[in-house]
Amino acid sequence: MFVMAASITAGVPPTVGAQQDLYSDVTEGGHKPAIDALGEMGVFEGTLCGEDMFCPGEPIKRYEMAVWLIRALEDEEPSSLEASRFADVDAEVWWAPYVERLVELEITRGCRQEPLRYCPDRAVTRGQMASFLARAFDLEDAEAAGFVDTGDNTHAGAIDALFAAGITVGCRKDPLRYC
Repeated sequence: MFVMAASITAGVPPTVGAQQDLYSDVTEGGHKPAIDALGEMGVFEGTLCGEDMFCPGEPIKRYEMAVWLIRALEDEEPSSLEASRFADVDAEVWWAPYVERLVELEITRGCRQEPLRYCPDRAVTRGQMASFLARAFDLEDAEAAGFVDTGDNTHAGAIDALFAAGITVGCRKDPLRYC
């Protein structure tokens, strides 16, 4: 799923030489340059599914997405925490500062209220990823792109903004779908 998010770096020239693949399970495809570029930047460090593996078909957990987004957005790692605002995030876990930074940047509000929760082990949906990316990159509102499957979806506006920005083309055409 992060392949969609990785596509925003498609204009970034890959720094990985053609001599060896960075990830043994990403050896070709349109998203490979972006995945390799983000990997070279250290965005995925400590979050991969196996040694030298990216696992592009696996779901992305919300805590992984927090780490990736903050590393892609900022030059410095976030400071350690005394406490977490989320009932389901232990301040001692290594990725907790990334989640807190997402809140500070107004990219997330969490997944549940009373008590406030982040749901760190839950998979990020394509719609949620659209909202995270639209907030992270401060994308402008856009006209409806014409996706037949977004309708009343909470994330429809963010999905349309990603389409207008050229970050996504959806998953299917004729009819246009976001999936």
